Amino acid sequence: IAEELGAFVFKRRWENDFSKAKNTALEKAGGDWVIFLDADERFCEDSIPKVRPIMEKAHSNRNIEGIKCEIIHLDKDTGQVTGNDEILRIFRKYKKLRYVNKIHEELRNNGAPIKCADARNELSIIHTGYSASVKRDKAIRNLELLKRNAEDEKAAYYFASTYFILADYENAYKYADLALAEAVTACDDRIAYKMHFFKIF
Repeated sequence: IAEELGAFVFKRRWENDFSKAKNTALEKAGGDWVIFLDADERFCEDSIPKVRPIMEKAHSNRNIEGIKCEIIHLDKDTGQVTGNDEILRIFRKYKKLRYVNKIHEELRNNGAPIKCADARNELSIIHTGYSASVKRDKAIRNLELLKRNAEDEKAAYYFASTYFILADYENAYKYADLALAEAVTACDDRIAYKMHFFKIF
């Protein structure tokens, strides 16, 4: 479909590493900015006309490397919104900006966080990747990848979430308790983040 619509399509062998795949795509990308949506993501209709003006405004500020959007988790099977969060899907095409971690990959600037403008009130992305019909199979896949990426600073958080989906509540509780105790979460005061663990408890 993409080729029929005029897109360049590149293929690479899957190595159980989302960052490798995404970084290969970044190497092929042109232009000054990248909009990187996953296959189960799309901009809300009212956000689409706002994307270019917001990017143009950010482009004039060299301190801004990326633009945070709101992501809305939608269960496409039921039509229910199951939550929302912030996400980085628009960023400058700098060689130093690359994804890290085999799963739950994050964009980094030589390992450091990206300096972002906040457009969450204007740009929203719909995400259907954890709909009821697919989330268990995805969690089984994710668990295997997480075990190979246990050094990730947020691994306990992701283990807790994955075990919870798989109804392994003993491990979900163990990792949720560990995640809340780790220093990496001490500076994360987002209510949505903490409420996620209260649900597990």
